[in-house]
Amino acid sequence: MKRLVQAAVRLMLAILLAACGGNAGGDVNNSAPAPSLSGTVTSSSAAMEGVIMTLSGAGSAVVTTDASGNYSFTGLADGSYTLTPSKVGYVFSPSFKTLTKNISYLAEENFVGNTGGIGSIPLYFPIKVGNKWIRRAVLNPAAGTSTWTETSEVIRYDGTYYSMQVTSASKSIDYLAFTNNEWTLEKVESYGPVASSLPTLDVDTFSPPKLLFPSSADIGTHDVRTTVDSRLFTLLQSNYAVDITVAALESVTVPAGTFQNTLKCIYTTTNLDVQSSSTTTSWFADGVGEVKSVSPDLTMELTNFKFN
Repeated sequence: MKRLVQAAVRLMLAILLAACGGNAGGDVNNSAPAPSLSGTVTSSSAAMEGVIMTLSGAGSAVVTTDASGNYSFTGLADGSYTLTPSKVGYVFSPSFKTLTKNISYLAEENFVGNTGGIGSIPLYFPIKVGNKWIRRAVLNPAAGTSTWTETSEVIRYDGTYYSMQVTSASKSIDYLAFTNNEWTLEKVESYGPVASSLPTLDVDTFSPPKLLFPSSADIGTHDVRTTVDSRLFTLLQSNYAVDITVAALESVTVPAGTFQNTLKCIYTTTNLDVQSSSTTTSWFADGVGEVKSVSPDLTMELTNFKFN
């Protein structure tokens, strides 16, 4: 009888060990699945390939959707994240998502893209007669030494050029053209103080026309163009190289409001005659235009705008 009981005990132990995977030490694998965030991007129910998915917040990463419209982030830590889709020629619903990622679960976030939005160059540069932008300018922002208001208004179109009047303490008129999918500056007429009746002080003509906006709104676009600035009255000529890089999509807050998915562009202008360079960073909002620009000594922020 005693031997029968011992045999039964051994049988029960064998069954228990088998249920534990044969691990006599009792170390059961209780690790959770690797944390991840994934989803699908579609347009008119069709998969969208090549959508840039940018994750920011507790960590940062960028991936691109595949041929099935799928994307995936892995190895995420706990924390709050913002997920933003972008592709030239599309706006997305929602435009971004804010979420909290717990390491204990897998998340899925889906987006829908619609044509006609981000990436359309005319919408980043919405030039039309009657459109007006009002900006606050701060000279030497660190010290706050001087502040003024600048107004830019498109006052006419002659079939070739849009004339934009820029007014602060003085006045100038910029002649802009949109050809071959590019915005360029042909000429600038400079005048004296707004309250005076002084004639034109000088005229700058750019040959070839100076590039104002990159040739594409794709992230990573890099354009370099040279131009000669000829001044009519002073008879001076200067050779310049303009280097423009489309750096990122960012959210920007200015007095006129908060703008999502603004196009961040870095402009480096080099005077080739003396080999000196200056850099300005500008942010352009879809359907609004430039909302902010920052250079070492000057910051400009949009305070109001009015479109026809």
